Amino acid sequence: MDSAALLSECTYQTSRSGGPGGQHANKVETQVTLRFNVAESEMLSLWQKDMLRKRLESRLSQQEEIVLSCNETRSQLRNKELVQARFVALIEQAVKPPKVRKKRRLSQAAREKRLDSKKRRSQKKQWRKPPSW
Repeated sequence: MDSAALLSECTYQTSRSGGPGGQHANKVETQVTLRFNVAESEMLSLWQKDMLRKRLESRLSQQEEIVLSCNETRSQLRNKELVQARFVALIEQAVKPPKVRKKRRLSQAAREKRLDSKKRRSQKKQWRKPPSW
């Protein structure tokens, strides 16, 4: 997946970020908000869009937009780089195909160990009961 092409489909918005910084922070827009519309994306296939909708359901807005913002640093450029890196990592993680489960049989030793532990647990619970005369 080409992350540069995905980033070209994003829209950016800047705003004033809160926190310390004095007079400088009150007049400079350093917070960067990234918006990406999943439904209108031309770089993603239908399968990838479905995966994003399923895996990022809680992060999508009603217009199927992913909205990320960053105001960690006092530099607008650095905040933009950080939010872009976060976005690319989020998309790559969500689009990654699920790991295929490999079936395997338990070994004889593992099976016996499990049964032995069940017998011990059963015996322990039997000892807790009062004796029957």
